[in-house]
Amino acid sequence: MMNKNDFFRLATLQICGNLDIEKALFSCLQFLRQVMPVDWMSLQLYEAGLNSMRTVAIATLTEAKIVNLLRPLSIEANQQMGQRIREKKQEVHLHIIGAKTDKVYQEIIHSHGIKASSFMVMVLESHREYLGSLTLVSESEIFTQEQMNLISLLKEPFVIAMSNTLRFQEITKLKDLLKDENKYLYKEIRQLTGDDIIGANFGLKDVMEKVRRV
Repeated sequence: MMNKNDFFRLATLQICGNLDIEKALFSCLQFLRQVMPVDWMSLQLYEAGLNSMRTVAIATLTEAKIVNLLRPLSIEANQQMGQRIREKKQEVHLHIIGAKTDKVYQEIIHSHGIKASSFMVMVLESHREYLGSLTLVSESEIFTQEQMNLISLLKEPFVIAMSNTLRFQEITKLKDLLKDENKYLYKEIRQLTGDDIIGANFGLKDVMEKVRRV
């Protein structure tokens, strides 16, 4: 078993060495396979206003992808998830699949069609602000306490990766919104003035050229 310093350094390189979160997740999974039986990883975000869990990215043994999958939760599952966020527990939690598995995790695992024996969940927070959670699934084995301790070392790298991903998604949404607004405004100008604008070839020529560029 590699020591904690080497584990943290090498794992952090996998997480922060890729700008695309799905690629970072895939690289991290491949690295973690050297020290623990992880078969599936994902990043989730609880949407309290929608009573749903949004899966941001997934990595398996063969692929990784951005999914943006919204999964509505039952009343019981929503209550459990809300309680966990309020408690602000940042340590890694180990869950063994069985009748006593919390409803929220049963629903999430079922929605992805995963065959799991055990899984670990780590809540990601930055400055006491909830960002999401990391889930690691083992299909056939039970994670150990030592493996849980190793994953807990990666909280900060995953917080950084998740935070950057959410910010990038927000910027992308704003960019798309601005693009749509520009198209709408240009269409409105054409409808109000027609194809030919008085003065377009004289004093307004430079102005109209700038409008076309926008």
